[in-house]
Amino acid sequence: MQAREFVEDLKTAVLKAKAEGNAHVPVDALVDYLDSVPTATDPSPAAMEQYKAQLSAWVEEHKSRHSTDLEMFKSVITAGQGAIKTTFAMNSGAAVALLAFTGHLARFQPAQVPTLAWTLLPFTAGAFLAGFVSGTTYLSQWLYAGGHRKAGFALNILAIVLGLAAYGCFVWGMWWAIDAFLNFEAAPSTVADTP
Repeated sequence: MQAREFVEDLKTAVLKAKAEGNAHVPVDALVDYLDSVPTATDPSPAAMEQYKAQLSAWVEEHKSRHSTDLEMFKSVITAGQGAIKTTFAMNSGAAVALLAFTGHLARFQPAQVPTLAWTLLPFTAGAFLAGFVSGTTYLSQWLYAGGHRKAGFALNILAIVLGLAAYGCFVWGMWWAIDAFLNFEAAPSTVADTP
């Protein structure tokens, strides 16, 4: 019997005695009543050890699950950072390579520079988006940590979409660069040929 049930039963018995016209409860009657109340027995030592073992197993299981979840979260963050760095390196590297080639081309065939200049646009946009993804990821984690799960989730989705867009910019830039090189018209050399 729980303590609250015991108190309620005792109160009911006292009120019943009062309703019957008793102004005082005889001590012997109260002791007899208390002896009649069933009491919960303490668990046996074996049952207590079994309970302790179950509790310990439960705690270890939750520790293990928490540790696994934490490691998975760390791996997701590391993979995301790697993807952002890769996207930035791809787009900025392509932009620098095209810029160097266009600069070299400007010395010998300045008329062809506009053909290649537009191929820089997708790569620079991709590099910008990669930087923007990094900032969006930071804000997303900050909002998650602050308890703003919906806003953090929305920014996380935005970061993923922007990251995919940065990869798309690289593919778009490759397509434009290939097209520009295939349609490249070599002008006659202005440098005199030497024997």
